[in-house]
Amino acid sequence: MKRCLQSISFCVVSLLLCINGSFAQSQLSIKNFAIFGGDSTASFVDSLTSGVQSASIVTITGGGLVGTQTFLQLKDTVKIDANVYGNIVTIGSNFILNGGSLSVFNRQNFSYNVLSEGNFAQYRLPGNINVNGAANIGVVGGNINGAVTIPAAYSYTGPTPVNGFDNAVPVFPTMPVMPPTTAFPAAGATNITSTQSIVPGSYGNMNLSAQQTIAFSGPGIYVFNSITNLANDTFKFDFQNNITGSIRIYVVGNVDLNSINTVLANGGSPSRVYMENHGTSFIINTAGNFDSRFAGIIYAPLGTVTIGNPNVYSIHVTTFTGSVWSRKKVTIGYNTTFNFAPLSESADPSPNSVILPYYIPPADGKVNTIIGSELTSLYEHPGAITQD
Repeated sequence: MKRCLQSISFCVVSLLLCINGSFAQSQLSIKNFAIFGGDSTASFVDSLTSGVQSASIVTITGGGLVGTQTFLQLKDTVKIDANVYGNIVTIGSNFILNGGSLSVFNRQNFSYNVLSEGNFAQYRLPGNINVNGAANIGVVGGNINGAVTIPAAYSYTGPTPVNGFDNAVPVFPTMPVMPPTTAFPAAGATNITSTQSIVPGSYGNMNLSAQQTIAFSGPGIYVFNSITNLANDTFKFDFQNNITGSIRIYVVGNVDLNSINTVLANGGSPSRVYMENHGTSFIINTAGNFDSRFAGIIYAPLGTVTIGNPNVYSIHVTTFTGSVWSRKKVTIGYNTTFNFAPLSESADPSPNSVILPYYIPPADGKVNTIIGSELTSLYEHPGAITQD
């Protein structure tokens, strides 16, 4: 029986090797992440320019992971429905982690509290906390429905976890390698300043006045020198009933979409819209004066990304459907709803940089089955495997 299991395991592993070309699946793919900011190249001493930060009244749904290799800072009333990862983590009150676990790396082995949290925290199933350092979680109204794994050398203050304590050193999954920076085609000389339809090609600066509409007519690559819009503009992503291909928008400099609304026309999906900029900032609706809706994947390899107003509460809602990644920092502003949509393979500018097939990682990065975490997850979640 043992030999039979070993043979089956070997055959399945061999099959996956043929698909992927390596055993690198143990490393989380960036495609797993709804939000990722601050990779191994980011500063570990400057939380102003590194990591992931969220203001209050933020909801992140759709099962996409949230992570950083540096600072994770969440204010009050933040809800997330997937695993969360950070090196140093600070969380406000009324935090709800519904269907995921929290991992705190503390790569530098700091002796102070590397996990600090306010009252009324709710860790729903599996609801584990894995922290390699001291933790102080508000005890008022809190509930941890999983286990807390924390080395015996570190202190813990907080609710007693339903599944008890494990004083072993936590085992964390490997964080993703960020995609390479795309080599853009050269920008053009034609500026875009008012409502019109454009086709794939190279343009100069986009500077829209209020309430203008740009129709991106068909899949392809659109290159701009910069984008600075005024307010209440619309991007219409017209896929022209093409069942393959993507709309890729490359911006050499900074992007300020202000209060933007996006429309998907004639097919397509947010997973097939990809924007990458090489400036120092990419911002959406940071004034918070209007409702705003964006759909697509954003990657800022050289700068920060800010979605919504991070400083002042606004009654206006910012809705984001897609994924956002930065090598430096991602900031989510007040009253923002974030709906995860993974990058489609057809939209990936460097598909070999993403590990396939995609699989849902276990909460703690490991299982005790003979075939390991990747194969176990593929077996348990066959419907979640994507390679589009």
